[in-house]
Amino acid sequence: ITELGPTVTQSPQSLNQVFANYNNIDETAILQVFLAAANYQGKDSANWNFDNLVKVLIDKSPNVRLHEIIKRLDQPDLKFSSPQSLSTLFQIFHKLERYPS
Repeated sequence: ITELGPTVTQSPQSLNQVFANYNNIDETAILQVFLAAANYQGKDSANWNFDNLVKVLIDKSPNVRLHEIIKRLDQPDLKFSSPQSLSTLFQIFHKLERYPS
């Protein structure tokens, strides 16, 4: 997702193509996608469409639970590229709250 950047999140169709070959997207994989997006440092970093990103991932993995994703943050080597990255991750989590667990 980092290689593609925010442009790929502008439409659900683009994201569905990106994730088409992934059948089992679990909480760990979703956290890795969220961390990659939150830590993205490109000049277009403000252009992520997190609504689309969250919706597509939840549609592909309807049994995912927010609390399980948050548990996976307990990593000794977890790093954020900036204080803004942590804030961005929480913005993504906030969007995830819209989906029932």
